[in-house]
Amino acid sequence: MYAWLWRHLPGGRRARTAQACLALLLVVLVCFVWVFPAVSTLLERNGATVGSAPHLIDRREPPVAVTRADA
Repeated sequence: MYAWLWRHLPGGRRARTAQACLALLLVVLVCFVWVFPAVSTLLERNGATVGSAPHLIDRREPPVAVTRADA
């Protein structure tokens, strides 16, 4: 896909690079201005958890390394 886009952009290497960067910037802008706000109305906002979940924390003692002096 990128090779096809690169071949079809007019101009030299600098012009193609500038056009590809501009196209990428345009896609990002369209996503942030129209796509993400439209999709955010469909997503649930109350399901987020901030912090740690107490039931997921491993409360066991960490394993102790055995050295030659202990053996």
